[in-house]
Amino acid sequence: MPPHLAISPYYVGFQQYRRLLRDSVFRHSILNTFEIRSMWTGRAAGRPSSGCWYRS
Repeated sequence: MPPHLAISPYYVGFQQYRRLLRDSVFRHSILNTFEIRSMWTGRAAGRPSSGCWYRS
C-alpha cells in the first residue's frame, strides 16, 4: 500500500475535525453575539447562560 493511501484516513478525519471545530466556534460566536444583544435590550433575564451551550 502506498504511504499516501495509508495516511489518507487520518487526513480525512483531521479535515472533518477541523470543519466540526470551526462550525462549533462559529455557532458559539453567533449565540454569544445574540446573548449580548439581548442583554443590551434587557431580555436576557430568563435565558440560560452561554456555559450551557458548551456542555450540550
